[in-house]
Amino acid sequence: AGGSLGCVWGVPGRGCPPWLTFSHPPRLTQWARREAEIQVRERERLGLPLLTSNYYDPARLSLPPPE
Repeated sequence: AGGSLGCVWGVPGRGCPPWLTFSHPPRLTQWARREAEIQVRERERLGLPLLTSNYYDPARLSLPPPE
């Protein structure tokens, strides 16, 4: 019972092989790839950079005044 519990919780070394605990479903990987390609094409179409250093839009953040 201990080995199966480790496998359910994704704990390597508890009767569950490491590749089983860290693998993604192939359909999910394919979906993520397609979604990323759509985002790249859209950003290129709009003339935006593919990556930015800001996770959030700085114009929409309300920061406290500098001291």
